[in-house]
Amino acid sequence: MSNKQSMEEIGAKIKQITMEQLGLNPKEYAEHVSFKNLGADSLDEIELTMGLEDEFGFEIPDAEANEHRSPAGMMIYVYGRLNPSPDSVSLSSGQTLGHVDG
Repeated sequence: MSNKQSMEEIGAKIKQITMEQLGLNPKEYAEHVSFKNLGADSLDEIELTMGLEDEFGFEIPDAEANEHRSPAGMMIYVYGRLNPSPDSVSLSSGQTLGHVDG
């Protein structure tokens, strides 16, 4: 069974979890706005991360959660974790090192 999901599917799940956790309606949600500016306090951010971990089935290290502080940023991070590129190596900062031909 593959865990691969499209960016659209991941984004929809992150939107649903964020809106439920923060009590937002669709008009209040914006994927490029930080979770803090969407109304999240530090406890909300921890609970959001835990909800995303449950939804996607892997642990999100604190450093990654702190780096990806908007729904859009988290969507890109989750997509990369679920759909790793065979030609790149993931670095701890979330950056990638592309395939290098000798």
